[in-house]
Amino acid sequence: WQIWDTLTRDTGFRREDIEYFMDVEGTLQYQRDHDTYTGGKFRSYNDTGGTETIGYGHNMATSPLTETVAGRAKLANWRTNGMTQVKALRRLVADMQRKRTFVSGEYNERHGEGAFGQLPQNLQGVQMDTAFQNRFYEQQAAEIARGNFERAMVEGYTPISDQDAGAERRTRLRRQHWYPE
Repeated sequence: WQIWDTLTRDTGFRREDIEYFMDVEGTLQYQRDHDTYTGGKFRSYNDTGGTETIGYGHNMATSPLTETVAGRAKLANWRTNGMTQVKALRRLVADMQRKRTFVSGEYNERHGEGAFGQLPQNLQGVQMDTAFQNRFYEQQAAEIARGNFERAMVEGYTPISDQDAGAERRTRLRRQHWYPE
């Protein structure tokens, strides 16, 4: 896909980071296996927390698209007709940008203006990963500021419930991607 060059150039995200989020938010194969990708399009579904989702983890209830009439029409169209792979990828990257803005603001508020931008890419990424779970952990940010990166990773993902089967997988993938040996 030529879209990769555009996405990485325009956002500053590395392709491998985008692919990581594609994986942990629901691989194409997983969605095919669960009938949420059919006929060449992603279909909306309820995630493990019961939230209506489409594509690669796009939360339809908290989508910024809910703020405009045109955006709500787009969401309704996706519910009815599905979303293409390219649109799902673009929406994922837009979500990544929103999460980066959010965690950057939270981190800078606690550790000083510009502090988030001084962090290595992997430490920014692990906080974005936490934000994808609709969380920001002050303890995680504190551990990063102390240089205790392994503890920061653990602090950054607490399963929603003991039945959260994805917690162990996501923690393993997180460790492999953000903290390679």
